[in-house]
Amino acid sequence: MRATTNNLRASLAISVGLALLIILVKQLAMLPWWSFTVVVFAFGLALPHRRWNVSAFGIGFLVGFVVWAGTNTLYSTLSQADLFAKVGSVMGLHKIVLLLASGLIGGLLTGLALLAGKSAVYQSKPAVRSMAAAE
Repeated sequence: MRATTNNLRASLAISVGLALLIILVKQLAMLPWWSFTVVVFAFGLALPHRRWNVSAFGIGFLVGFVVWAGTNTLYSTLSQADLFAKVGSVMGLHKIVLLLASGLIGGLLTGLALLAGKSAVYQSKPAVRSMAAAE
């Protein structure tokens, strides 16, 4: 009898967990456009950047630029509606400039979010003084 109760509880917990996961996934489309920065910030908190000899802002900027400019280029190519050319003509810009500007905005946001996440947990090591300098 006890095993049946445990199985029932486990299946109920799995069902509730899956329902919550499905609700969460359905809500992802309703998130604001800047919500990716929260994930990037958490990524900056979690990664051990102290082992890497690279700039957190530089890596974040590069990734954000490539993702935003690449995604916008892909959508522009697949839709064949030439939305970027139309918006660019309204703003007095060429389509390429508009795509690069969107990549710049995405790169700045991603770079700053990754840098902020790293800076929130990063503690610089104290400088080690040599014995010759101490004398």
